Amino acid sequence: MAQGVKLGYKASAEQFGPRELVELGVLAEAHGMDSATVSDHFQPWRHNGGHAPFSLAWMTAVGERTERLQLGTSVLTPTFRYNPAVIAQAFATMG
Repeated sequence: MAQGVKLGYKASAEQFGPRELVELGVLAEAHGMDSATVSDHFQPWRHNGGHAPFSLAWMTAVGERTERLQLGTSVLTPTFRYNPAVIAQAFATMG
């Protein structure tokens, strides 16, 4: 069975603010991307100008404005920052 190439967008949470990052996720679908992922860091990598938005809120915001884009996290630490049951509940709520 042949499969085509799929392309995804890596939302650079450290480089863009949360609202701009949502817009970029929406644009990813509009320009034919198949998926978008975002990392979940507690604080920015950089001391100046960096961002660290909450990944699950970003996924929800982008999901509300897209129809077929597959969303996910590229970094998520459920045992370090969150109770795994809370993460499971969040993903179940997003559907």
